[in-house]
Amino acid sequence: MSSTDLGAFTRRAALRAGATDAQLRAPALASPFHGVRTRVMPVTHLDRALAYLPRLRPWQLFSHLTAAKAWGVPLPARPEEDDPSHVAATRPHRPPRTRGVIGHTLAETDRVERRGVPVTGAASTWIALAPLLSARDLLAATDHLLFPPRAALEANGWRA
Repeated sequence: MSSTDLGAFTRRAALRAGATDAQLRAPALASPFHGVRTRVMPVTHLDRALAYLPRLRPWQLFSHLTAAKAWGVPLPARPEEDDPSHVAATRPHRPPRTRGVIGHTLAETDRVERRGVPVTGAASTWIALAPLLSARDLLAATDHLLFPPRAALEANGWRA
């Protein structure tokens, strides 16, 4: 799914394009974040990250659990519906503060794109996960980040 599939757009952009306040308050549109509207309410971490993209600033990226999900890291099973998105801002910028988001501040960090969203690099994501996971779950995350799944290697023409 992409932000286009979700129909994610900012309220400001819609008003500039000619939409009315009444249209933007219609029950057919979901509001996963302040100032963002979508055709459907995103449920997973990745869908919420995609929905947040129209609001994301150039100095922001996804981190912690949201980055881990974009990296495909195996995490302990738990319902994702109410999990907030983790959005980090690089210094000197302030982290976002809005409903559904946990903001973080990072020193300059590596920025990569995974599954259509900008996220922290593998090492930074792993460091952010360390205090959040048990030792066993962190080991599984480490294995995933250090040793790509066999299918990914073979897709690039490498032998596992």
